[in-house]
This record gives sequence, C-alpha cells and structure tokens, in this order.
Amino acid sequence: LSADFDVEPDSIVGRGRELDVSLPLSILLSELDLLPPPAAIGSEPIGILFEDEDYLAVDKPAGLPSAPLRSDDPDSAVQRVLALRPPMPAHRGNPLEPGLVHRIDTGTSGVLLFAKTPTAFAIADRAWNSGRVRKIYRALVSDPKSPSGETPALPMGRIELALGHDSKSKRRMRAVSTDSDRKKIRGEPVRSVSEILTVKSLSTPSGTSIADVEIRIETGVHHQIRATLSHLGAPIVGDSAYGGA
Repeated sequence: LSADFDVEPDSIVGRGRELDVSLPLSILLSELDLLPPPAAIGSEPIGILFEDEDYLAVDKPAGLPSAPLRSDDPDSAVQRVLALRPPMPAHRGNPLEPGLVHRIDTGTSGVLLFAKTPTAFAIADRAWNSGRVRKIYRALVSDPKSPSGETPALPMGRIELALGHDSKSKRRMRAVSTDSDRKKIRGEPVRSVSEILTVKSLSTPSGTSIADVEIRIETGVHHQIRATLSHLGAPIVGDSAYGGA
C-alpha cells in the first residue's frame, strides 16, 4: 500500500492493491493451536496416583477434558498437571498435549498417564499399541434381566462388534450387524473388541434395578463402551445419547 493509505476496520480495499500483514508470533501460534496451553489457575488440584522419574499418573474427574482443544481453552487435566509440575515434552508433535500418553472421554473418570521424557513415552506408546496394557472400566448400567428375572442378560466374555458413526447423529456410534445397519452409518464401520468381566446387580433407593459392570477393551474405538453396552440393552445410567435412564 502507498504510505498515504490507512486501513481502517471494515475498509473495502480496491482491486489490485497488495497488503502486508504482520501478526505477533504468539497470536499466530495461538490461532494455529501451536502454542502450549497455560497452566490452570484457580482450578481444583488434580489428584496424583503415582509418580516416578519417568511417569505421572493422575485421577481425572468426570466432566474434565483430558486436554484442551485450543490453546486458549481454560481448563483440562493437562493444564491442571501443568499447575503442579514443570512442562513435559510434547509427544506426537502436539503442543496442546505436553506429556500426555492417552486420552479419556470428558465424561469418564479414571487414570490418565503422562510421560516425562520422550524415551518414557516411546516405551508406553509401544506397550499401548501392542495389547500389553489392560484397559478396564466400570459402569453403572440399566440392568437388563433375563425373562426369568433371575440372571443378568448381559453376555459374559468377549464381544466383537463393528461400530460406525450414526448417520443421523454426530453424537452417537451405532453397531453394524446387518445390511440394514450398514445404511444407517457414515463411512466405514470399525472393528471393536470388548470383554465383560463381571456383572453385579444393584438396587437404588427408588427401587430401580441397575448393574455394576466391569468391562475390558482391547480396541479403542470412539464411544466403544457406551455403544457396546447400549447395543446389548444396558445403556450407561445418565448417558442420554445412548438411551440411559
């Protein structure tokens, strides 16, 4: 632009003119989500379950994201760890997840593992993808009784399902077992493998029958546990997206 031309907000620039725009590096990196997230200030401290020179395991509460989606997100497990410990190296080249080995769904509570060094991360990552890590979860579900009402109808043992993104909902996964099911998903279905270890029937103060389910997953498909239990007629209590009471 010529020296006598000032650009004001909402200005219409004539065709053929060239503009040189300079942005502070911090703003550019933030907009590209390449800036490490800030430590969470004023949030409740996250509970430390285990720590040594290589790893840190914390107790992520339900409702807290594992990591921020943007550089300017205010709170996550990563940012609460940053409030307690020095920054760890970013693994997988993602500066939004310093130290993080894996994620847990926002609504799920559980153990979240951080690696303090690239070598520690490489060891954990290999174990994670080799089947050597046993990932076991517990859920309270609507209790599907058998017709006799005596034993839980949930099948024990290994369950293999194909899961796909529901074509009518961005929030749901759907089990695909027939050609009709195949028409109700977007994209290709993904193989999932789970194993129901224990089922314990419980009664609530209101008299509603629910079950405490322990389930192990061999694969990590999106919403795998939620979609599998819903498909089996036992959606997680409170999980309205999958029909939970």
